[in-house]
Amino acid sequence: MKQFISKMIILMTVGLFLFTTFIFNGCAPKAWESAKRAHEAGDIVSSVRYTAQTLREKPGYEDATNFLTNLFPSTYEEYYSRAKKAESVNDWDEAFKLYTTIKTLSDIVGGIPKQKDPKTETMISFSTKNVDNEIDNATKNAAEKHYQNALSFENSGKHKDAAKAYTRSLEYINGYKDAAERYEKMRTAAVRRVAVMPFENKSGKTQYGEIGESLSEYIISNAMADPKNLEFMDLISRDRINQLVNEQKLGQTNIVDEKTAVEMGKVLGLHAFVFGKVTSISTTNPPETKSRKEERAELYQGKDKPKRQVYAVVEITTRKAKASITCSYQIIDVATGKIVKSGTTPSEVEITINFGRFTGDEEALSSSSRELCGKADEFPPSPDELVQKAVQKAASSLSNEIAGYFR
Repeated sequence: MKQFISKMIILMTVGLFLFTTFIFNGCAPKAWESAKRAHEAGDIVSSVRYTAQTLREKPGYEDATNFLTNLFPSTYEEYYSRAKKAESVNDWDEAFKLYTTIKTLSDIVGGIPKQKDPKTETMISFSTKNVDNEIDNATKNAAEKHYQNALSFENSGKHKDAAKAYTRSLEYINGYKDAAERYEKMRTAAVRRVAVMPFENKSGKTQYGEIGESLSEYIISNAMADPKNLEFMDLISRDRINQLVNEQKLGQTNIVDEKTAVEMGKVLGLHAFVFGKVTSISTTNPPETKSRKEERAELYQGKDKPKRQVYAVVEITTRKAKASITCSYQIIDVATGKIVKSGTTPSEVEITINFGRFTGDEEALSSSSRELCGKADEFPPSPDELVQKAVQKAASSLSNEIAGYFR
């Protein structure tokens, strides 16, 4: 509590200082305004960075030099004290973060060109703090802590947690012990082979083609486009399922669905299935609407000449079209046969096209009307195209939900 109160007093003092200097010193450099805003937002690094920029643009600027000489040094001590406290409870991640912040601040301040007090002509020095040894110590301890955590997870059979902990260790020290080899071993053990089956079209609308097939393919391609999704997940398409069925010589009668998922999944070496349904598809294409507006302007024709009055009528055409689909899905765990995740995803795509045409004097048009009148006369995409766009949008959302479960 004492530490919190101390920090609040420092922030309030600095805030009051910044406010009063602005009031009494008038218009400040742009960078100094940014420094104040950053400080008010709690972004000390940006605040100091902008302060340094202020002194490059306006050497000796009093508000900036006062801040760095009188108030800022306490920030070092505040961060250093918090870092030491983090060390005392073995929170090496927090200690590393705080020490590196101190180093960043010190590097910024140390890079400021020499400043001279414009009133006294004396040189101004700004304090810095060397924490290289502390950073080195925190780096080693953080790497070791995550390594030990990973070993504990590994021994407990928590392969994914172990892989993630080994990754954290390697983030601190590249090549730390045998973390890279152990990570790969744990990652491989943690990978889940997930079959995304074609969604069933239960909407009653068949005129839009193989919607279910398209949806599952988009889900797979979207998920695979993000490398982070592939760390612990191997996506299997229906074509690959059919290939595995043939390789196992299970015959054409072995259909994979929610009822056979557990049995077939174990035979095929899968960990989970994704089944889904398209429950509704709708499209709307209302009649176009037209609106009219009058525009007038007075044009300058020269000194001592009357302004010329100009007039135009703008007719604006609006065309709209919309498609929406609703999908539901279930993730079934092969080992337990249970639904481990499910959800419903609505998706809607709406297109609005506006363009204008005018009669009268073009010089009367406002800039927005000129832009509208310059647009081509076009129509929204067909219902088929809009439905496909809605399918792609739904697949993007579904891929994030499904992949997120296996991360």
